[in-house]
Order: sequence, then C-alpha cells, then structure tokens
Amino acid sequence: MADKISQTATCAFYVTRKKRYCKMAPFSSTVKYCAQHAHLDTDSQNARKRIPCPLDPKHTLYEDQLEKHLKKCNAREKPQPDYCQKKINSGEDEEAGDVIEKIPLSQLPVEELKSVISRIQKVYNDYKFSIESSILRHSVLQSELESDSNGPTALKHLKQTASILGIMEETKLLQPATNYVEFGAGKGLLSHWVQRALSDSPNASFLLVDRGANRYKFDNLHKGPDDGPKFERIRLDIEHLCLNKVASLAASQQPIVAISKHLCGAATDLTLRCVTQTVDSVDGQWHAEDQAEMCKRLKTDATSRLKGIIIALCCHHLCSWTSYVGKKFFKSLGFSSKDFNTVCRLTSWATCGSRQLANRAAEHDNNELPDSTTTAEITQDTSLPQSQTAQVVTHDASESLSITHNSITQESKNAEIVENAKEYREFLDSMTVSQREEIGRMCKRVIDIGRKVYLEDQLMEVNFKYYVDNEISLENVVLIATHE
Repeated sequence: MADKISQTATCAFYVTRKKRYCKMAPFSSTVKYCAQHAHLDTDSQNARKRIPCPLDPKHTLYEDQLEKHLKKCNAREKPQPDYCQKKINSGEDEEAGDVIEKIPLSQLPVEELKSVISRIQKVYNDYKFSIESSILRHSVLQSELESDSNGPTALKHLKQTASILGIMEETKLLQPATNYVEFGAGKGLLSHWVQRALSDSPNASFLLVDRGANRYKFDNLHKGPDDGPKFERIRLDIEHLCLNKVASLAASQQPIVAISKHLCGAATDLTLRCVTQTVDSVDGQWHAEDQAEMCKRLKTDATSRLKGIIIALCCHHLCSWTSYVGKKFFKSLGFSSKDFNTVCRLTSWATCGSRQLANRAAEHDNNELPDSTTTAEITQDTSLPQSQTAQVVTHDASESLSITHNSITQESKNAEIVENAKEYREFLDSMTVSQREEIGRMCKRVIDIGRKVYLEDQLMEVNFKYYVDNEISLENVVLIATHE
C-alpha cells in the first residue's frame, strides 16, 4: 500500500463511504497520510499525536499546538454585538410545562389522534375563524409581472411579493420615513421591492435579518448613490435579536414595520416576540410580569414605535412549543405540549400534496399506500434497529443477559409501533384526501388563533388574508397586525 501511495502521492486513508482513497497529498514525503489523517500513522516512531479539537471535534490538531490552535480556531467563541442577547426571544422564561419531543403521527394511538382532531375542530368552529381573499397588486411590479424573461418560479415569487406590497399599501404600512425590518430576509427580495415602491422617499431605512449567508443578495442593487438607502444586514438568529440595541434603530425615532415573506414555523413566533418585546423595552430585557405594565403604558401613551407587522405564514409543522407565543391560549383550551406537537404534525396534511400523490398511487396495485407521506412515515417508523439485536456475542454472561433484555424490550416497542402504524393507515384510508386537507388547514388556523390572541394582548388589531391563489402557493395566508 505504501508503494501505491508513494506513486500516486495521495493519502493512504481509505474512505469507505466513497470507496476510494483520500485525495489529499501527504504533508511530507516521509509519511503516508495527509494532515487530516496523520493521527492514524502508528508506524513512525516520532509521530506527533493528533487529537480532536475541543471546540469542534470535526477536525483534529497536533496536541503540542493546542494552545495556539484555540486562539485562532473558527469554532472559538467570538465577541458578540450588543444586540445579540442569548435566547431573549426564545420563550424559555415563560411557563412552558413539560416539553415533549415530537413523534410521528403513525406512532400515536389512533384514539388519541382522533381526540386531538375532534378538539381542534371544536375550537375552530367555536371561534368561527374565516379568512377573506385579498389578492392585490402594486404598480411597481407591473412591468416585471408582464415580462417574458421570468420563468414560472420567478413569476410565482413576484406575484406573492406584488400582493404583499398591495396589502401593505392598503393597510397604510407602505409609508415614507419608516424603518423596515425584514425577518428571514434571505436574498432581500421583499425589501428590494418595498424600497422600489418608496423610491421617492430616501428617508426610509431597511434592516435585513437572517441567520444564514446568502449569495446573489439584492443588497448589491442598493450600494450606489442613486440606488436609495443602503440595506443594513444582520446575520443572527432571531432568537437572540434585541431590536432596541441595534444602533441604527436606536438612533432613529421613525416607526418600525416588521415584514417577512414565508417565515417558517417557530421563526414566526420568535419574530412576534422580538418585535413586541424588544422594540420598546428600556434595557433590552423582557419578563412575563412586565407585560401588563407595558400594555398599560402603550394604551395610555401610544409611545410604541412598532407600527405594524406583515408576515406571510408557512411551515406550521416546524413550530415548537417552547417558542410558540400562544402557549397561554392553548393551555386555556386544555391542550398539553404533547397535543400541540400532534397539532403541528397534523398541519402537514394541508400542504403535503397528497391529492396528486393519491391519484398517482391509484394507478398502481392495491398493496401500495395511497399517500406517499404516510408511506414514508410508516416505513421509517416500522424499520427495526437491527444494530441493537446483533450485539449478543463476544460478551460475558451478564452482558448477554442485559442485551437480551434490551432486545426484548425493543422488540416489544417495535411491535407496538407496527400495530399503531397499521391502525394509522386504516384511519387514513377511512378519510378522503379532501377531509385530511381540511383537518390540516384547521390545525394551521388554530395555531394562528393563538398568535392572534397574543398580539391582541399587545393591543394590536390582527387580520389574516389569502394573498395569493392556491395554484401559486398552498401557504397563502398573510398575518397583518397594526396598532389600534
């Protein structure tokens, strides 16, 4: 093997997953391995020992260089700006109760699932929750919408953006001298078109918040002297963002409007908590007991800088009980954190595309399931962890007994999972695709009712609108909140 490595000048480490040798070159002609795999070299008498990095075990380093490495490792803790305050919007300081891990619907007893669905239907009917359609357009996007250069995907996003701008104009949230904060900004498309719609208002400002790095950002179109105000971008999780510590916002007295296009799941709740609790707080800290006092001050003095919120909702299945702003509402209805997780799972029935998939499945034999989401879920749930049942040799008697007991326990759990999955499949087969989709939509709206109640407690007027057709997006509901 050494001869082969010396001829090819590549590392001697064999990458099993890729079925080839590592392509990195050895860092010296006298060694067989590259720097990453040098710790495997046991032949050399003077081999330097490599250890996993204590900050990030995904990479290794020489033990005698540990102190030097810790000073420059990219995983080291870096100084954070003032506006980064750990978990300020997480909701962990609220009384959340027991937080239970989400489990697939097919692992739940069917009777428990039916009970949750029945209660959700009752809440939905009791609140008489209805959403009006408000599919609008804004003139600033007219030429783009009529252009033949846009493909189907680009046109879809332009239609959504045009409708959001139309709703902002109708609700008087598209105004000059306003600080716009876009959450989950991505490339900044929504802020770009808001700025274009306010091109005659150079005193509007834009703050874009996203935890990820994005290429081809629209920020680049706003760098020139004639391109309007520059976009300020913050790379930070919304969970840690304190808005009144952002220098540009703190130095301005202009009202703030929070905007977002498709803010997934828990990020919506983090955003609602961020804009309602860190814009007007004095010290950047918020406690549940301060809420009544804050609301009283807002009602009497009307000093809140938060003018409005407009968020296109999506991905309710990614909501979490800890971050959810409607915990108080849910608990008042008798729901537990486990029930909430079940409701989140059920929301996927509204958008999983099961109608088309069911039609496809009908073309195959009757042994296949009619819903691919269900198929994947059950396949995943009923697969037995073979690694736990194969480790009964090369151990002493006590270890063998322990492993045998664990295997029996695991087999019992697996049998229960298989039985639940079978009942779950039968339960799904008893409903039409339309019925499942309607249940999914009800679950989404009940989660949104909790958000509505939360914002109304902050003295905001809340509405929901269908802003595009189902053909454009199944996630077609926008939340609009303004101060009364």
